Amino acid sequence: DFTPNSYRVAFSSRAEGFVDWFVDASTSMVTNGALTSFGLFPMHYDSTVKDGSKQRRVIVDFTGREVLVSVSPKFGNWGYPAPTVAQKLEAVDPLTAIAAMTMRTRATTSNPCGGPLRVFDGKQRYDIRLRYAARLTWNSDVYKGPALKCEAEYVEVAGFDAESAQKKADDRDDIEWANFILAELDGGALTPPIKAEVRSKRSGKYTFEATKLKYGRAGR
Repeated sequence: DFTPNSYRVAFSSRAEGFVDWFVDASTSMVTNGALTSFGLFPMHYDSTVKDGSKQRRVIVDFTGREVLVSVSPKFGNWGYPAPTVAQKLEAVDPLTAIAAMTMRTRATTSNPCGGPLRVFDGKQRYDIRLRYAARLTWNSDVYKGPALKCEAEYVEVAGFDAESAQKKADDRDDIEWANFILAELDGGALTPPIKAEVRSKRSGKYTFEATKLKYGRAGR
């Protein structure tokens, strides 16, 4: 939800049906921020993740001069190495990153996909680098029209568990490819992601696809 000066993004998910027999998991996230001439500026990010009997809430406040994190229960560690203040300040929360993709943050003629998306989720600091692959004419029940195909690369920066160089190399090698399909709305002014796919050598292909897309100017 965008206004002339602010934005709000909410996300929720839960395991259902057959999957819920084995996994009791749910996630709820919301972020609020300012819409400025320089782009999106996150202010308050609130995330709760439940996995069986375990539940953790993470709150991140971006003040412009510092990034304040409140976690309950506490993390066992902050990663090796832990994110620096500068690394946190240059990043946005995960939901703002999706909004930035929609708003074509840092998009150029040579790379209309924009990016990189610099993300901090309260513990981990990572980049999602986007590279233009193709322009498509998309045709599905959700959306019919011009679209962008963007190849994606996930890069760990800080805040992750200590792993051997070989383990990290094996994990990088496991992902054969990943991409986003972005719908081009309003002449390409807005590009919401409508499909994401990841191919893993170990566990096959994962597909995340929008089931509904509505676009219009909200009444105020």
